[in-house]
Amino acid sequence: MDTKHAVTVLLVLMLASAGLNGRIITSSIAGQSIVTSGAVVPQTAIAVMNTDISFTTTADSMGAYTVPVLQPSVCEVTASGAGFQTYRVTGVRQPIMRRVHVDVVLQLGAIRPLVTTRRSVLFAEGQRCQG
Repeated sequence: MDTKHAVTVLLVLMLASAGLNGRIITSSIAGQSIVTSGAVVPQTAIAVMNTDISFTTTADSMGAYTVPVLQPSVCEVTASGAGFQTYRVTGVRQPIMRRVHVDVVLQLGAIRPLVTTRRSVLFAEGQRCQG
């Protein structure tokens, strides 16, 4: 066996073993920030929190956001933007190595009570959570 082939085999074995022992197991949350009419809300501040850590991001010009690397858990997604009420979805389950889709639906208005939606279902890849 030549050296190049041996190095390739070694790298493949190392990557496979890393995946098997749980070091690379993650999930993600993605969605879109919209208003009740379906229009997108760009630049919305998004926070995803679980018991251990929180991640923040900002929706892009099309209202889309992604939080790409999360440990599987149950979390909360909060969204806020200027001129909109704060929106929160709780109980979002992140399965292992899956992307959960959570659209945030903002309501126009000044500072008002927080709008909270509780989700306690396990989402399969490609399913959407929309409040």
